[in-house]
Amino acid sequence: MLESMTMLAQAGKPNLIILLIIGLCVGLVALAIGLAIYAVLYRAALKWVTGLEPSFGTSMMTVFLLSQLAAIQNVLFRLTLYGDLPAKGEVDPSGLLGLPLVFAMSALVVGAREEISFSRSCLVVLAYIGVAIFVGLIMAAIILAFVLIAAN
Repeated sequence: MLESMTMLAQAGKPNLIILLIIGLCVGLVALAIGLAIYAVLYRAALKWVTGLEPSFGTSMMTVFLLSQLAAIQNVLFRLTLYGDLPAKGEVDPSGLLGLPLVFAMSALVVGAREEISFSRSCLVVLAYIGVAIFVGLIMAAIILAFVLIAAN
């Protein structure tokens, strides 16, 4: 361990281009893993509510569209309400104010891609959000348990 730390200390400044490439690769892998997880959750919600089972690629594309829709809506809602983007450390409640709009637009996207009614697509989006929150809480509990075990 001490030898590797000594080697890192003697290496000098890291190359910025290499750091950017590594960061880009890590970001793309994280995006792919996140999309895959949310595509599985989306398929589960769609199967649970409507009985439909789309292909994994279709599910990934729908989840990607939903994430881009939410990100664009959040930025545009912030710009509309405040005229600028938040400063570093500033609390931004505009994302919460736009949740009903994101919910409705997500339901429209799901309904259009899966050819189901708006009410059923609303139920799919609600189930999708509920399942995602449930899985997130389980993951947080597991991480908390590992942290508490490691602290002792």
